[in-house]
Amino acid sequence: MISSVSAFTNASAYTQNARRTQGSNFDISKPITVYMLDEQCIYSSTAADGQSVHVMYEEGSTPEDPVVRIFGNSLSGEYEEIVHINEIDPSNATYAELCALLAHKNRTGEYTSGQKTLLEPVPFGVDRGDYSARGNFVQKVREYGSGNQQNGVYWMASTGESLLNFYDQYMEELSKNAKNTQKAALASLTIDYMGRFRVKTT
Repeated sequence: MISSVSAFTNASAYTQNARRTQGSNFDISKPITVYMLDEQCIYSSTAADGQSVHVMYEEGSTPEDPVVRIFGNSLSGEYEEIVHINEIDPSNATYAELCALLAHKNRTGEYTSGQKTLLEPVPFGVDRGDYSARGNFVQKVREYGSGNQQNGVYWMASTGESLLNFYDQYMEELSKNAKNTQKAALASLTIDYMGRFRVKTT
């Protein structure tokens, strides 16, 4: 597996021809492209099956509304999308979107895996599926931990705990922000409605 590491400091991309791996579905005729991490590029990884995720901050992205461009290869082909980080829902997201979410939160210091390896949105052993297909990854991580707990493999069960804690807190914050937005919209409508029937006096 070829992947970016935190030591990379410039924005250029490099390619390397894939090596033939026993049991790998990767097309050796295609080069691997990995973008080096810098101020703009916050994530870049290519897996042995040829799927890849690259995440770049978009022009106009702000700390309040971080916007990224996510692109790469998936089992269903090339993909590219512009995503607002604050709109990503881990219970209905693509694997690539979760890579972007964790990478941004790691960049801002709001999430850390406690390891020096590349950030992974799910523990090793959880099916990532098609990188551009949506799924409930929170449920996948929860089932992974529960299954290992029942089988007595406690060290594997614990590998997803920090991710679940992060996803739960993040989704709680999303829900809170959505409610505040709804309240603000309702208040605005109420003020507008009342204004239409306000009688001016002299």
